[in-house]
Amino acid sequence: MQQKRLMGFTVLELLIVITIFSFVSGILFVSLKQLSRANVVDVAARDVVSILTDARNRTLASIGDEVYGVYFSVNTITFFSGDEYDAGDPGNIVINLSPAVSIDTVALSGGADSVIFSRLSGKASATGTITIVLTNDPADTKTITVTDTGMVSVSE
Repeated sequence: MQQKRLMGFTVLELLIVITIFSFVSGILFVSLKQLSRANVVDVAARDVVSILTDARNRTLASIGDEVYGVYFSVNTITFFSGDEYDAGDPGNIVINLSPAVSIDTVALSGGADSVIFSRLSGKASATGTITIVLTNDPADTKTITVTDTGMVSVSE
């Protein structure tokens, strides 16, 4: 009499499949996490460029008959109106950076920590660079450059 063999998986086969699945999942998780961290720095740099560009454009458009500027601190960027930054001004718009990034250096001319744009020309009051760094990996940085004409660009 022949015994009929039951079709199915053995415990060993299941363990092998689970091990392979866990290994592949781990590799994918690490890769996606690194991609996400790099993306945070890119987004923060684009935000800084966008705010600086908006301040320059508003100044050139004479919105509110004012000049506009941007003040930089370690974890925030503040959009303000007027000839100088006033921390107590209720009209300031404070933008918090992601906790995963910070402004590492503000290397603007004259030791400035803000950029104000000229009403007729759009020229920047201070030129130089602002460096954004990933908090957990200081090697992952973006540098924003402000030129004397008020133009802004990003580089690695």
